Amino acid sequence: MRTARAWSEELERRFDEMVRIAGPQTARVWRLYLAGGALAFEEGRMGVDQILAHRPEETT
Repeated sequence: MRTARAWSEELERRFDEMVRIAGPQTARVWRLYLAGGALAFEEGRMGVDQILAHRPEETT
């Protein structure tokens, strides 16, 4: 999925800023999460499914 790759690339461009905002541990976790997610989408190992549900109206 191109969005996940774009987010990963943006994080890398602004990594020092992310470290200042969230701390080094959180920044590294997000780096791993976004890079891994982007790779999984690209390799077809992950996808997005949407489910729409609604509660029927009561008819009493």
